[in-house]
Amino acid sequence: MSAHDETLTYRQAVGARIRELRVESNLTQWQLGELVGADHKTIHRIEYGRSDPPLSLLVRIARA
Repeated sequence: MSAHDETLTYRQAVGARIRELRVESNLTQWQLGELVGADHKTIHRIEYGRSDPPLSLLVRIARA
């Protein structure tokens, strides 16, 4: 597995976990975005492993 593939796999795993916890918390992507100061489209891209968000955003998501 190449480094790129490994990074993509981790990014998708993190995104899936964020999505799982968001759904358990009964939040929409829109609501989570408002809580953390991000657009709902950004939340979608993170959840599906299409974005490499800054650590500061990941921390805000974790706290939410």
